[in-house]
Amino acid sequence: MGSFLFEHARLPGGWAPRVQVAVDADGWITECTPNADEASAESIAGCVIPGLTNLHSHAFQRAMAGLAERGSPTGDTFWSWRTRMYESLSRMTPEDMGVVAEQLYIEMLISGYTSTVEFHYVHNDVDGRRYEDPGIMSWSLIEASRRAGMALTLAPTLYQTSAFGGAHPEPEQGRFTLKTDAFLELHRAVGVALESDPDRGVGLGLHSLRAVPPEALKECVQAVREADPTHPVHIHVAEQEREVEAC
Repeated sequence: MGSFLFEHARLPGGWAPRVQVAVDADGWITECTPNADEASAESIAGCVIPGLTNLHSHAFQRAMAGLAERGSPTGDTFWSWRTRMYESLSRMTPEDMGVVAEQLYIEMLISGYTSTVEFHYVHNDVDGRRYEDPGIMSWSLIEASRRAGMALTLAPTLYQTSAFGGAHPEPEQGRFTLKTDAFLELHRAVGVALESDPDRGVGLGLHSLRAVPPEALKECVQAVREADPTHPVHIHVAEQEREVEAC
């Protein structure tokens, strides 16, 4: 694609002046040279840093941005926000998921984020039943990231209970829940789908200590770590004070 000469750039060793960056036709940086003097490079003033990573994304929630930001006589809480989130999910299709995620990823890129970790727990249809293709929501997110040009770590996320002690999921949580065997099958399928993609990979998502019983948490972590000891694992450990007290 060309060569760029940045006035200042953040490199692994710190800030450096006049950094020449060469980029190939696929958009990969092939060379990064400080203290350069390349007349043919496109000169760009100011300071630049490497692209940032969004370490925790729920792409579907972009569709409800602002809808829960309303005052009330009793005040708003995380739990009133969650009710509105459930309402927005009651209509979202796999096609909707892809469109919303693509918009979000483009907005991230404009803001300087070049990769994201998608903490993905919307697996089932609106009535809580498995899709004919159990991974369709995952494929929607992967394809959205490809269309937008966003590097992605997709973390399929396990969700099984509504509270500690194995409480049965609430009706609104039916889109999230998977049995452990079904979840591990989905996780393996995502890994296979992404194994030859240099810009995308798979992680293990565990929704929370509330929503994942200890035995399921242990089984899933052991399964992925036996295959790859460096496999990323991600969880809401202490998301809300009420959950901490219940724990």
